[in-house]
Amino acid sequence: MGTVVVMGGRATESYGANDVIWAEVARRADTDTALVLPTAAAFEQPAHEAARWREALTVRGWSAEAAMVLTRADANDAEMAAAVAAQQLVVVVGSSPLHQRAVLKGSAVWEALVGVAHRGVVVAVAGAGAGIGDPMTDTRGGAFTIGLGLVRLAVITEAETWSPERLHRARALAAGFPLALLASGTALVDEAGRWTVVGEGAELISPG
Repeated sequence: MGTVVVMGGRATESYGANDVIWAEVARRADTDTALVLPTAAAFEQPAHEAARWREALTVRGWSAEAAMVLTRADANDAEMAAAVAAQQLVVVVGSSPLHQRAVLKGSAVWEALVGVAHRGVVVAVAGAGAGIGDPMTDTRGGAFTIGLGLVRLAVITEAETWSPERLHRARALAAGFPLALLASGTALVDEAGRWTVVGEGAELISPG
């Protein structure tokens, strides 16, 4: 497995430890190009979101393009899958993990993403794109459900926006799997199954 970086929020900004986090991504991704996968942004002006991410990555030194995988048909498109398979750095973005799961699970694009991750490619995940883990946090209520399963980890991003009561409930519901509470400007970096916390305000809870 390559490197998976799960970012807590506001990832396009110079906020919190984001500059350090992106430096870690650059150190691990031996490439000057990146592919943005905005599937989880399908309901939030995806072209605008993709452009915003391309600009943010360009500022940080990558030449970025987007694979507009927004529907199930897109996810099974051979050219889209080939675009993902050719990458050394894939950035997964957007705020609708349930749509992302519905579109990607079992698709050609998802198989390509899993393939490049196992090949050693860096996969950076921002916002609710953290639904690539399993289980996945259902952002509608904070319960856990089946995710895409690239990593064995449940993630709550922008954890500073959750009430103490909601976070307490999430901790209580997490059983048999690790749970990450990531504030904006923090991240988890996974290499060979070992998670490292980057930034202040992140918490990794191991299964009891």
